[in-house]
Amino acid sequence: MSMTTKKALLLVGHGSKLPYSKEFMMSILEKFKKKDIFSGNVYIGLMEFNHPTIPESLKEIISSGFKKIIVLPLFLAHGTHTKKDIPKILQLNSNNTKGHEEIHSHHSHHISNEKIEIPNDVEIIYKDPIGPHDKIIDILLEKINSDM
Repeated sequence: MSMTTKKALLLVGHGSKLPYSKEFMMSILEKFKKKDIFSGNVYIGLMEFNHPTIPESLKEIISSGFKKIIVLPLFLAHGTHTKKDIPKILQLNSNNTKGHEEIHSHHSHHISNEKIEIPNDVEIIYKDPIGPHDKIIDILLEKINSDM
């Protein structure tokens, strides 16, 4: 794709019956926007319990003319949601999740089964969750020390 391709960032979270999950996602969204990431074209999508859902946000992003969508799951580690549920919602083929053993599966009736039309000229780039990054240790140590 050309360097002028309109791109957006979609931050994906789990969602919760408790309000903190959506509040957390909105806080992260605002922090990204303050840094002028993707020219402020940053969205959130939640898997269950809250809005906007992942399909709702994808529809908005696509209808706004974005041709490249970077999807970042705000999870610490891979699990069923990041390896199975989110790729299914994003309509990514099995090659995107190949090589990862599924230990168990569960189904939540809250996860959106809404299908969306993803045009052929829209590229979705699905990133890995945070993982065991060295900066996580620094953040955890800071948290430990601030509470002492």
